[in-house]
Amino acid sequence: MRSEFLTALLQASRDGLVVTDLDGTIVEASDSFCSLLSRSRPEVIGICLPSWLAESSADANQSWLELEQRVFDGSGRGECELEVVTPRGVRRLSVTAMAVDQKDGGKEARLVSVWRDVTKRKLEKRALRLTQFAVDRATECILRMRSDGCLLYVNEATCRTLGYSADELLSMKISDIDMGFSVKQWSRQWDDIRSRRSYTIESLFRKRDGAVFPVDVSISYRKFGSDAFAYAVARDISKRRQAEEALRLIQDRYAMATRAARTGVWDWNVRTGVFFVDPIIMKILGYEDEDTPDNKPDWDKLIHPDDLDAAVDAARDCLDGKTTVYSLEHRMLHEDGSFCWILARGQVVRNAAGNPIRVVGTNTDITERRQAEEELREFQVIADNANYGMAVGDVAGHLLYLNNNFASVHGYTVDELLGENLALFHSDDQLAAVREVNATLLREGKYGPTEVWHTHRDGTAFPMLMNGIIIPDDRGAPLFLATTAVDISPRVKAERALEAKEHQQAMIASLGRQALASGDLDELLGETVRSVTATLGISLCGIIEAGADGSEFLLREGVGWNCVGVELDVGPEWQGGRAMHQAKTIVVEDTTEDSRFDQPSLFRDHGVISSATVPIRGWGRPFGVLAACADRRRAFDGDDVSFLEGVANILAHALERTQAEEALAMSQERLRNLAARLHAVREEERTVIARDIHDQLGQSLTGLKMDLSWLMRRLPEDPAIRDRAESMEALLDSTVESVRSISTQLRPPILDDLGLEAAVEWQVHEFARQSGINCQLDLRVGDTFVREEHATAAFRILQESLVNVARHAQADSVTVEVRLVGKTLFLVVSDDGCGIGDVTLSSARSIGLIGMRERAGALGGEVDICRMGTGGTRVKLELPLERSIVGEAL
Repeated sequence: MRSEFLTALLQASRDGLVVTDLDGTIVEASDSFCSLLSRSRPEVIGICLPSWLAESSADANQSWLELEQRVFDGSGRGECELEVVTPRGVRRLSVTAMAVDQKDGGKEARLVSVWRDVTKRKLEKRALRLTQFAVDRATECILRMRSDGCLLYVNEATCRTLGYSADELLSMKISDIDMGFSVKQWSRQWDDIRSRRSYTIESLFRKRDGAVFPVDVSISYRKFGSDAFAYAVARDISKRRQAEEALRLIQDRYAMATRAARTGVWDWNVRTGVFFVDPIIMKILGYEDEDTPDNKPDWDKLIHPDDLDAAVDAARDCLDGKTTVYSLEHRMLHEDGSFCWILARGQVVRNAAGNPIRVVGTNTDITERRQAEEELREFQVIADNANYGMAVGDVAGHLLYLNNNFASVHGYTVDELLGENLALFHSDDQLAAVREVNATLLREGKYGPTEVWHTHRDGTAFPMLMNGIIIPDDRGAPLFLATTAVDISPRVKAERALEAKEHQQAMIASLGRQALASGDLDELLGETVRSVTATLGISLCGIIEAGADGSEFLLREGVGWNCVGVELDVGPEWQGGRAMHQAKTIVVEDTTEDSRFDQPSLFRDHGVISSATVPIRGWGRPFGVLAACADRRRAFDGDDVSFLEGVANILAHALERTQAEEALAMSQERLRNLAARLHAVREEERTVIARDIHDQLGQSLTGLKMDLSWLMRRLPEDPAIRDRAESMEALLDSTVESVRSISTQLRPPILDDLGLEAAVEWQVHEFARQSGINCQLDLRVGDTFVREEHATAAFRILQESLVNVARHAQADSVTVEVRLVGKTLFLVVSDDGCGIGDVTLSSARSIGLIGMRERAGALGGEVDICRMGTGGTRVKLELPLERSIVGEAL
């Protein structure tokens, strides 16, 4: 049976009392403890306390076991705090336990514990910390003093304003800094503070350097138990005093300032009842001067009915001396029927006996400020419904506040996320970058716009642009984390699409430059397939060439294939054949589901799932297709198709240019061979004609001369007949000389008989004799044998060069150089004349120059004709001797 004392104690205790036995079973419990558990006493008695705590949380059970250990290790008493789950929610409990030896009911009691619910106290402490933080950071000077005037607390603004440290101020009294208080009269002044409880006065504060400045001080009296304190909030009103002084000195400036501040003066004569109102006030209210009230009752009619009682009470308190300053915010009737907000401030003027005679004050239009406050309240609603995310969490990352946008963008509701950790929004791969951002936040107190990847509720990742700040506690340590976040998925997607398109365009430009600069088609095809795979991020790309009839296809070049150069076992109706036949791009997103085409075994062997085939046109017929393939499902979008078609166009132009160049080269080679053959035939004909003229005509003329000489020896001595015979002989000698000259011009015998060196020497001497131009000759051929066709070409180019000098150069001297370097013959003819013009060099009508180039080109040589910097023209022949015609070795 319980003792009457224990029964009374359990019933009377406001705290939870629990008695447990050796096993931890509850043998006695107070009504307060049972109420805490929302159970009756019979339901509580018999509960195993450690088991109940373990069900609530492992930490609570561990703290209880540690408490028991401390109590029974010899201290006999212990305390701890636990968080337990009760029907009323999670509660914070303070537990004090002590060991007892009392036996009750045959069982030995082990512990008596007192359980107090301190949840509310914890919340109050937290609110107190936030309040303390606001007080410490306030811009006004805030002080707390004892009944003896000693300072017990000062905030940072007080230290900053007065120039003292906190420790220095806490060793001083209020009279040391406030000239309105004195040490001698402090007792009376403290009684006044205690009796008035709360009031506002103007005073003077003294700084550390001795400077004095006016302040507006609000004093409040507080008592906690047996301790009494006074709080003072002081605001520097130096500027206000200066303004008041200026207003007193210059009335017009005062009027201007009041109008700008929408402030007017009123004066109420309490004795006569006359009420003066500044016209500015009436203009604020929209009334004309004739509508101005001249007594207090008429003035009160303009006050909003709901605010009239408060205005009357404030005026009465001020007249009765309960307050020194009349200050009230209330509404007044505007002329248009609306109401505007007014800040009314006034002060009682008393006579020598202390009786009120007048009340003077000001009315300031604060409608805009009140509207701003209303907008601030509306801002809270806006923040909750903003189109960007806002969230506040503790240092551990648990969410304490978030708006609708932050929750919805992650796929949750606000209620689902409150209390959750911010790590919920990040995958393991993203957490490394998030930890780095958080480290910056804790180190610097903020971080600027930073792109952070988040994970949606459905598992998809998306980027957000984040800003964060730290909200510190009263010691400056991080207390809360605040962040704003904007989903930038559309922007990032657009940027990536733009980057991909720019990369594709740059790749097309690079391939275009390569196609224009390089003549190697195979190199261009190889670079193309490598560029396409890298740009599109695919594994397979190939250039498939079609046969002449379009029924056979060859993998000409590729990346990712193991059979480049192999023919495809397909017909013209496969995907690439259809694309080439229809001259349009064909895209297959999934070859396993698309039944339009019978794909080649090459695609199946390499696991092709998605493909895009683009036709490549050729010269006269399609060349083939460009195939971009992926071994996973991939959508080739419009940008991808445009990129592939651009690459195919480059390949088509390169193919057409290559085919045209090959055809042109073949045509030019045929023309060179033809020109070489024509030159050879012409030289053969000239040789035959020269030989015929020399042999046949020369012999006939020689025989005729011999016959003429025989006749002349037998003619009579007739002068006329002899003169005619001598004339015939002279004509016959001239004809023989002309035949010899014509034969030499057609084909100089010296070229065939003595070779190139002798022929050049003879030709130069003949040119100097006939033209009168000074000639210098440098021959370094030696005994090297020069084939007839090479010697003829060099000799004819020399002849043409000298003819051009005689006709056009107006030169005084000519230099001819012939040398043999290895297997190459060099001929240089230079003069000091006027120099050849650019038009002549490039003119299609310069037959002589064209003939020289063609004659050299037919034998694989080259003629360079240029105007020299010092004047004159230089013709340089470079002729390889190891070839007879172009492309044919000796």
